[in-house]
Amino acid sequence: MLSSAFSVGLWTILFWILIGLAIGGLLARLFGSTQTSTATALGVADFEGKTTTIRTETTHLADQLEAIEGVGPQIAELFHKNGVHRFAQIAAMSPADIEKILASGGSAFAIAQPFTWPFQAKLLENGWIAEYLEVGQKLKAGRLPLTGLAGVGEATAERLSSVDTGSVQSLAAADPAALAAKLAASGDAISESRLAGFIAEAQKLLAGDMAGLIAFFGLPAGVLSTRATASYKQTQDVSGPIVSAKSLVGGLPAATATATGGAPWWPVWLGLGGAAILALLCLLRIWCPVQPGTTIDVRKTVIVNPAVEAEPEPAAPTGSGLISRLLDGKPLLIVYFETAKSDVANELTAESAKLKAYLDTHADSRLSVSGYVDPRGDAAFNEKLARDRATKVRDALVAAGIGADRIDLDKPADIVGDGATLSAERKVEVKIKEGGVVAEGGDVTRTAAQ
Repeated sequence: MLSSAFSVGLWTILFWILIGLAIGGLLARLFGSTQTSTATALGVADFEGKTTTIRTETTHLADQLEAIEGVGPQIAELFHKNGVHRFAQIAAMSPADIEKILASGGSAFAIAQPFTWPFQAKLLENGWIAEYLEVGQKLKAGRLPLTGLAGVGEATAERLSSVDTGSVQSLAAADPAALAAKLAASGDAISESRLAGFIAEAQKLLAGDMAGLIAFFGLPAGVLSTRATASYKQTQDVSGPIVSAKSLVGGLPAATATATGGAPWWPVWLGLGGAAILALLCLLRIWCPVQPGTTIDVRKTVIVNPAVEAEPEPAAPTGSGLISRLLDGKPLLIVYFETAKSDVANELTAESAKLKAYLDTHADSRLSVSGYVDPRGDAAFNEKLARDRATKVRDALVAAGIGADRIDLDKPADIVGDGATLSAERKVEVKIKEGGVVAEGGDVTRTAAQ
């Protein structure tokens, strides 16, 4: 089997195959060739699996913008120069937007009064022709009459006209106090608060308030939506630009199509998705290359002295306990702990005697104390737990008579133990080290488990 031949697991092989597939697909997409073809006669099959862009050009008649009261041929031409060709475009504008277009044409257009143009365009866009004609009849040279304002009748309109306020536009620009004073001087009396109400309504209308204009002209609220009319269906044979992919069958001489195709994205997504699934399976410990009891760790390969038959390594206790043995001719002490505990539950005096005796006869030797945990739990909690275990074992060794100056707390590269079971991973290893290097390898010569 391939996995056996390379001494790696099937999981690892699949993972790197998927990663390679994703990288290869991405490189093909980024640096691979992209084909582009342009023709006037293409079939549907020529576009399968490709990103297709079809560019067509059609001509449309512009709306008769001069139909709007106040818009003449010159203003209509100015609208066209600014890309405005339809009633719907003007209906979407505010009077202030239209004034900017008029200002771009110069001072000749300053006299125009565009306050009702969006409202008129809305009526024309929605098909309310009779209502549009009614609005045109009520306008006076493009200006709004005062009699359309709420509370302003013919008599009040005449009184306001007598003091040079004869239109909605002039009323909107007036000051309530000044206007009241003018009326009083002419012998009329209209309260300042009432005039303020007229002026506020006039200003709303000139700002393009559609609802206010509907009330001003006495039109139904429905004019702001498309007028419902009778519908009919008509069929006819036409020729011209392509508007549907089905029209590409057989090709049309008047149509030009450009099709561009490159490497697909599916290898990238397949590779990344598959690798992510494998990583999730490993994270959940469902299927992973690191399985208890199957890992080959070359750093801990036991070199057996052919002259001495090695004894089997003793099994770790299920809870707290001790194992004492020789590692490469030097004493080794392993202290085991309960789950999530760091208390040393066993007396270390007897077992630490071998360590002390070795240190007494080897002045350059020191003890290396390293704490481990099983893989469960939060990483930060596990790191603290491993350190606490190592610290308490060191304190127990000092209490047993070993000098604190001969003991080093050495944090391992990986604090997760390498035992075959979870209980075997919850431990502290006490080893002899010479010149700062921990001895590796050795024979199991004696066991003392509690």
